[in-house]
Amino acid sequence: MTISLPLQQHSGLQRGYIYNPSIDGVDENLLILFHGLGDRPDPYGRLTKTMVLPQTASLAVAGPMEIPETGGGSAWITCYDEEWDEIQPSPAERRRIDSLAKTRGLLMELLDKLHSQCGWPYRRMHLFGFSQGGTVALDLAKTCRGEKRLGSCVSISGALMEEQLYGAADKAAPKSGTPVLITHGDHDDTVTRAHMKECVVRLKEEGCDVEFETLSDKGHGMLSSEAEMRLIMAFWARCLSRRPQAAPGADFVEVTGGAERVLQSAAAQNAAGQSS
Repeated sequence: MTISLPLQQHSGLQRGYIYNPSIDGVDENLLILFHGLGDRPDPYGRLTKTMVLPQTASLAVAGPMEIPETGGGSAWITCYDEEWDEIQPSPAERRRIDSLAKTRGLLMELLDKLHSQCGWPYRRMHLFGFSQGGTVALDLAKTCRGEKRLGSCVSISGALMEEQLYGAADKAAPKSGTPVLITHGDHDDTVTRAHMKECVVRLKEEGCDVEFETLSDKGHGMLSSEAEMRLIMAFWARCLSRRPQAAPGADFVEVTGGAERVLQSAAAQNAAGQSS
Protein backbone atom coordinates (compact mmCIF):
# COMPACT_ATOMS: atom_id res chain seq x y z
CA MET A 1 0.00 0.00 0.00
CA THR A 2 1.41 3.40 -1.02
CA ILE A 3 0.08 6.15 1.20
CA SER A 4 0.40 9.84 1.90
CA LEU A 5 0.30 9.96 5.67
CA PRO A 6 -2.22 12.46 7.10
CA LEU A 7 0.33 13.52 9.73
CA GLN A 8 1.93 15.72 7.08
CA GLN A 9 -1.07 18.03 7.27
CA HIS A 10 -1.92 17.38 10.91
CA SER A 11 -1.39 20.61 12.87
CA GLY A 12 -1.00 18.86 16.22
CA LEU A 13 1.19 15.91 15.22
CA GLN A 14 3.87 17.38 12.98
CA ARG A 15 6.81 16.81 15.35
CA GLY A 16 7.82 13.64 13.55
CA TYR A 17 6.88 10.08 12.74
CA ILE A 18 8.44 6.89 11.43
CA TYR A 19 6.45 4.76 8.97
CA ASN A 20 7.56 1.26 7.99
CA PRO A 21 5.62 -0.84 5.47
CA SER A 22 5.08 -4.52 6.13
CA ILE A 23 8.12 -6.72 5.50
CA ASP A 24 6.05 -9.00 3.23
CA GLY A 25 4.42 -6.22 1.23
CA VAL A 26 0.93 -6.91 2.60
CA ASP A 27 -0.19 -3.97 4.76
CA GLU A 28 -3.18 -5.72 6.26
CA ASN A 29 -2.67 -4.24 9.76
CA LEU A 30 -1.26 -0.98 11.07
CA LEU A 31 0.60 -0.93 14.40
CA ILE A 32 0.66 2.60 15.88
CA LEU A 33 3.33 3.20 18.53
CA PHE A 34 3.42 5.84 21.29
CA HIS A 35 6.71 6.58 23.06
CA GLY A 36 7.30 7.38 26.73
CA LEU A 37 7.80 10.83 28.26
CA GLY A 38 10.73 12.72 26.77
CA ASP A 39 11.42 10.20 24.02
CA ARG A 40 11.09 10.28 20.23
CA PRO A 41 9.51 7.93 17.65
CA ASP A 42 12.85 6.91 16.10
CA PRO A 43 13.71 3.99 18.42
CA TYR A 44 10.16 2.67 18.10
CA GLY A 45 10.47 2.70 14.34
CA ARG A 46 13.64 0.64 14.67
CA LEU A 47 11.93 -1.66 17.15
CA THR A 48 9.16 -2.59 14.71
CA LYS A 49 11.74 -3.67 12.14
CA THR A 50 13.09 -6.23 14.61
CA MET A 51 9.62 -7.60 15.40
CA VAL A 52 9.07 -8.92 11.86
CA LEU A 53 5.29 -8.99 12.21
CA PRO A 54 3.59 -10.47 9.12
CA GLN A 55 1.20 -8.30 7.11
CA THR A 56 1.71 -5.38 9.49
CA ALA A 57 2.89 -1.87 8.70
CA SER A 58 3.90 0.39 11.57
CA LEU A 59 3.62 4.07 12.42
CA ALA A 60 5.59 5.50 15.36
CA VAL A 61 4.29 8.96 16.24
CA ALA A 62 5.85 11.82 18.22
CA GLY A 63 3.94 13.40 21.08
CA PRO A 64 2.57 16.90 20.44
CA MET A 65 4.34 18.62 23.37
CA GLU A 66 8.07 19.34 23.17
CA ILE A 67 10.13 18.69 26.30
CA PRO A 68 13.15 21.03 26.56
CA GLU A 69 16.66 19.62 26.97
CA THR A 70 15.70 16.13 25.77
CA GLY A 71 17.25 16.29 22.31
CA GLY A 72 13.91 16.56 20.55
CA GLY A 73 11.89 14.46 22.98
CA SER A 74 8.23 15.11 23.59
CA ALA A 75 5.21 14.27 25.74
CA TRP A 76 1.59 13.30 25.26
CA ILE A 77 0.30 14.76 28.53
CA THR A 78 1.15 17.90 30.52
CA CYS A 79 2.88 16.56 33.62
CA TYR A 80 4.96 19.54 34.86
CA ASP A 81 3.93 23.00 36.04
CA GLU A 82 5.57 26.31 35.14
CA GLU A 83 8.37 25.65 37.66
CA TRP A 84 9.01 22.18 36.24
CA ASP A 85 7.61 20.51 39.33
CA GLU A 86 5.60 17.38 38.72
CA ILE A 87 1.84 17.97 38.78
CA GLN A 88 0.21 15.92 41.53
CA PRO A 89 -3.19 14.40 40.72
CA SER A 90 -6.27 15.41 42.69
CA PRO A 91 -10.02 15.66 41.99
CA ALA A 92 -9.68 19.43 41.53
CA GLU A 93 -6.55 19.30 39.34
CA ARG A 94 -7.41 19.65 35.64
CA ARG A 95 -4.15 20.25 33.78
CA ARG A 96 -3.18 16.64 33.13
CA ILE A 97 -6.68 15.44 32.26
CA ASP A 98 -7.38 18.44 30.03
CA SER A 99 -4.14 17.90 28.11
CA LEU A 100 -5.00 14.21 27.69
CA ALA A 101 -8.38 15.22 26.24
CA LYS A 102 -6.62 17.48 23.72
CA THR A 103 -4.20 14.70 22.75
CA ARG A 104 -7.13 12.28 22.45
CA GLY A 105 -8.80 14.64 20.01
CA LEU A 106 -5.67 14.86 17.87
CA LEU A 107 -5.23 11.09 17.82
CA MET A 108 -8.89 10.37 17.11
CA GLU A 109 -8.61 12.71 14.13
CA LEU A 110 -5.52 10.80 13.03
CA LEU A 111 -7.30 7.43 13.32
CA ASP A 112 -10.24 8.78 11.32
CA LYS A 113 -7.92 10.01 8.56
CA LEU A 114 -5.99 6.74 8.49
CA HIS A 115 -9.35 5.07 7.94
CA SER A 116 -10.87 7.48 5.41
CA GLN A 117 -7.75 8.55 3.49
CA CYS A 118 -5.50 5.49 3.78
CA GLY A 119 -8.07 2.72 3.86
CA TRP A 120 -7.26 0.95 7.11
CA PRO A 121 -10.36 -0.44 8.88
CA TYR A 122 -10.44 0.55 12.55
CA ARG A 123 -10.30 -3.10 13.60
CA ARG A 124 -7.01 -3.51 11.76
CA MET A 125 -5.37 -0.64 13.65
CA HIS A 126 -3.41 -1.81 16.68
CA LEU A 127 -1.89 0.31 19.45
CA PHE A 128 1.39 -0.09 21.35
CA GLY A 129 2.59 2.29 24.05
CA PHE A 130 5.21 2.52 26.76
CA SER A 131 4.52 4.31 30.07
CA GLN A 132 2.93 7.68 29.20
CA GLY A 133 2.49 6.34 25.68
CA GLY A 134 0.73 3.35 27.23
CA THR A 135 -1.63 5.73 29.05
CA VAL A 136 -2.56 7.31 25.72
CA ALA A 137 -2.99 3.92 24.05
CA LEU A 138 -5.28 2.66 26.82
CA ASP A 139 -7.31 5.87 26.69
CA LEU A 140 -7.86 5.37 22.97
CA ALA A 141 -8.69 1.69 23.45
CA LYS A 142 -11.56 2.48 25.80
CA THR A 143 -12.69 5.52 23.77
CA CYS A 144 -12.99 3.81 20.39
CA ARG A 145 -16.36 2.07 20.48
CA GLY A 146 -18.84 0.46 18.13
CA GLU A 147 -17.77 0.73 14.50
CA LYS A 148 -14.53 2.41 15.64
CA ARG A 149 -13.46 -0.46 17.88
CA LEU A 150 -9.75 -1.07 17.40
CA GLY A 151 -7.90 -4.30 16.70
CA SER A 152 -5.87 -4.42 19.91
CA CYS A 153 -3.84 -2.43 22.43
CA VAL A 154 -0.58 -3.29 24.21
CA SER A 155 0.57 -1.15 27.14
CA ILE A 156 4.05 -1.64 28.61
CA SER A 157 4.30 -0.18 32.14
CA GLY A 158 1.46 2.23 31.36
CA ALA A 159 -1.89 2.73 33.09
CA LEU A 160 -4.84 5.10 33.06
CA MET A 161 -4.18 8.28 35.03
CA GLU A 162 -5.55 8.69 38.55
CA GLU A 163 -7.85 11.45 37.32
CA GLN A 164 -9.51 8.99 34.95
CA LEU A 165 -10.48 6.77 37.87
CA TYR A 166 -12.08 9.39 40.15
CA GLY A 167 -15.52 9.31 38.56
CA ALA A 168 -17.78 6.36 37.86
CA ALA A 169 -17.32 4.27 34.73
CA ASP A 170 -19.47 5.19 31.75
CA LYS A 171 -21.45 1.95 31.77
CA ALA A 172 -24.31 3.38 29.69
CA ALA A 173 -22.09 3.96 26.65
CA PRO A 174 -21.54 1.23 24.04
CA LYS A 175 -18.79 -1.14 25.12
CA SER A 176 -15.35 -0.76 23.55
CA GLY A 177 -14.51 -4.42 23.18
CA THR A 178 -10.92 -3.64 22.20
CA PRO A 179 -8.59 -6.48 23.30
CA VAL A 180 -5.98 -5.09 25.71
CA LEU A 181 -2.73 -6.54 27.05
CA ILE A 182 -0.95 -4.77 29.93
CA THR A 183 2.46 -5.89 31.17
CA HIS A 184 3.72 -4.58 34.51
CA GLY A 185 6.87 -5.20 36.51
CA ASP A 186 6.54 -6.34 40.09
CA HIS A 187 9.33 -3.86 41.00
CA ASP A 188 7.73 -0.90 39.22
CA ASP A 189 8.04 2.10 41.56
CA THR A 190 6.38 4.52 39.11
CA VAL A 191 3.04 2.73 38.60
CA THR A 192 1.99 0.76 41.68
CA ARG A 193 0.33 -2.64 41.47
CA ALA A 194 -2.70 -1.27 43.35
CA HIS A 195 -3.17 1.49 40.80
CA MET A 196 -2.69 -0.94 37.93
CA LYS A 197 -5.41 -3.20 39.36
CA GLU A 198 -7.80 -0.22 39.53
CA CYS A 199 -6.97 0.54 35.92
CA VAL A 200 -7.74 -3.03 34.84
CA VAL A 201 -11.09 -2.95 36.64
CA ARG A 202 -12.05 0.35 34.97
CA LEU A 203 -11.09 -0.86 31.52
CA LYS A 204 -13.18 -3.98 31.99
CA GLU A 205 -16.12 -1.90 33.24
CA GLU A 206 -15.96 0.10 30.03
CA GLY A 207 -15.98 -3.01 27.89
CA CYS A 208 -12.34 -3.74 27.08
CA ASP A 209 -11.22 -7.37 27.05
CA VAL A 210 -8.16 -7.06 29.33
CA GLU A 211 -5.24 -9.40 29.89
CA PHE A 212 -2.92 -8.33 32.73
CA GLU A 213 0.50 -9.89 33.12
CA THR A 214 3.00 -9.24 35.95
CA LEU A 215 6.70 -9.64 35.16
CA SER A 216 9.00 -10.82 37.96
CA ASP A 217 12.06 -8.71 38.81
CA LYS A 218 11.10 -5.96 36.36
CA GLY A 219 10.96 -2.27 37.22
CA HIS A 220 9.48 0.57 35.19
CA GLY A 221 10.88 -0.02 31.72
CA MET A 222 10.37 -1.18 28.18
CA LEU A 223 10.53 -4.79 26.99
CA SER A 224 13.07 -6.53 29.18
CA SER A 225 12.80 -10.30 28.73
CA GLU A 226 12.00 -13.02 26.25
CA ALA A 227 9.06 -14.02 28.47
CA GLU A 228 7.51 -10.56 28.07
CA MET A 229 8.12 -10.58 24.33
CA ARG A 230 6.48 -13.99 24.02
CA LEU A 231 3.38 -12.71 25.85
CA ILE A 232 3.08 -9.82 23.43
CA MET A 233 3.72 -11.91 20.32
CA ALA A 234 1.17 -14.52 21.41
CA PHE A 235 -1.37 -11.74 22.00
CA TRP A 236 -0.77 -10.31 18.53
CA ALA A 237 -1.03 -13.78 17.02
CA ARG A 238 -4.63 -13.81 18.30
CA CYS A 239 -5.47 -10.24 17.31
CA LEU A 240 -3.72 -9.40 14.05
CA SER A 241 -5.71 -9.93 10.87
CA ARG A 242 -4.26 -12.20 8.19
CA ARG A 243 -5.14 -11.97 4.51
CA PRO A 244 -6.01 -15.43 3.09
CA GLN A 245 -4.14 -14.83 -0.19
CA ALA A 246 -0.83 -14.50 1.66
CA ALA A 247 1.97 -16.95 1.12
CA PRO A 248 2.01 -20.17 3.19
CA GLY A 249 3.37 -19.62 6.65
CA ALA A 250 2.36 -15.94 6.86
CA ASP A 251 -0.34 -16.79 9.38
CA PHE A 252 2.28 -17.45 12.04
CA VAL A 253 3.84 -14.78 14.20
CA GLU A 254 7.52 -15.40 14.94
CA VAL A 255 7.96 -15.58 18.71
CA THR A 256 11.35 -17.21 19.08
CA GLY A 257 13.90 -16.45 16.39
CA GLY A 258 13.19 -12.70 16.41
CA ALA A 259 12.99 -12.34 20.17
CA GLU A 260 16.70 -11.65 20.63
CA ARG A 261 16.67 -8.87 18.03
CA VAL A 262 13.62 -7.27 19.63
CA LEU A 263 15.11 -7.41 23.12
CA GLN A 264 18.39 -5.93 21.95
CA SER A 265 16.51 -3.00 20.43
CA ALA A 266 14.38 -2.55 23.56
CA ALA A 267 17.47 -2.76 25.77
CA ALA A 268 19.02 0.08 23.80
CA GLN A 269 15.94 2.18 24.53
CA ASN A 270 16.13 1.41 28.24
CA ALA A 271 19.84 2.23 28.28
CA ALA A 272 19.08 5.60 26.71
CA GLY A 273 17.28 6.48 29.94
CA GLN A 274 13.60 6.44 29.03
CA SER A 275 11.31 7.75 31.76
CA SER A 276 7.58 7.58 32.42
